[in-house]
Amino acid sequence: MNKQETVLVEVNPREIVFLDFLLEGFNGLGIGHTVDPKKARVAIYTTETMREELIATLKNLPLEIKIIDW
Repeated sequence: MNKQETVLVEVNPREIVFLDFLLEGFNGLGIGHTVDPKKARVAIYTTETMREELIATLKNLPLEIKIIDW
């Protein structure tokens, strides 16, 4: 069984919905949840086996994403 992992990121507040849309497009990569709307912090829930792929994907998205904790 895969262990759940959380990756915490910050994005431009106007891009939170777009980030969620992109995550949905990568079926199974992760599920986003806004934890602090003022700072635009989003927790992305993924699995232990998908975590590295999620990080690599986040670094290549056409968004400015700051990875806070992973």
